Amino acid sequence: MRTAFFIYDTLTRLGWEGLQREVGWSPPERLNVYWPGPCVFGQIGGSCYFYNGIRLTEPDGRSPDAILHEFGHFVLSRFHGDDPIILACAPTFEHAFPQHTSLHCAWSEGWASFLAAALLGKPRYQGWDLEDPLAHSDFPRIDPVDPHATNADNKWATAAALWDLFDHLPEPWDPHADGWDGPARNGIWTLSTQRGFNLDLGIEEFWLKWVERRPDRLGEAACPMYRLQILLAADPSVSSIPYGLCPPRLVRRLLPGPGRWPVDA
Repeated sequence: MRTAFFIYDTLTRLGWEGLQREVGWSPPERLNVYWPGPCVFGQIGGSCYFYNGIRLTEPDGRSPDAILHEFGHFVLSRFHGDDPIILACAPTFEHAFPQHTSLHCAWSEGWASFLAAALLGKPRYQGWDLEDPLAHSDFPRIDPVDPHATNADNKWATAAALWDLFDHLPEPWDPHADGWDGPARNGIWTLSTQRGFNLDLGIEEFWLKWVERRPDRLGEAACPMYRLQILLAADPSVSSIPYGLCPPRLVRRLLPGPGRWPVDA
């Protein structure tokens, strides 16, 4: 019974009330919670969101990270529909943090992980570092010589890029704090929930929306993306993020060590 109340408190106080306080919106629909009730579709045996309900494994019922991650899927489904969220990682439904998946899967899973971290106010999701993932050996590295290589299909890189835009720490690669929705409702929340957002293009679509809405602040999004090796669009219809957009005073060797390179390469 204690865990059931913990889940309820996490969803209401941090989920509904947190979103309402930060972005002025919260889901108008009821959310059903099944605990312990592991997923019976897709990622069988794990926790998942499934048509207005979240299913949580026994240990995940005590994890605010996991609870709010599944809540994040519910939130995004309010704007883009259930099927694109539930089936984002089909057919395998595998999406480990260091794993390359697809642009759609990485965006859905990375966005939900970012939302959980932002609502909790901490730069980690279930132990995974969103502040400086490059400091960890299991963060995926790409070959800088390969013109098709990208971390845009990795949920860890996606979540970390969103966190860099959101947070307020003065990092060399991210000197500004955009918060939940930028200075004029033109940030993470509005761009990712607006009608017509192409989930199949994932964070590359987010980049295009950023270019449309904030053409004078391109470096603020490009610099963290470079650092996380979200370099090129996997879809040929999407323009790659142009080089040289980091603020001039910050063009330095941000990626020292083996397998890393300057952002102004």
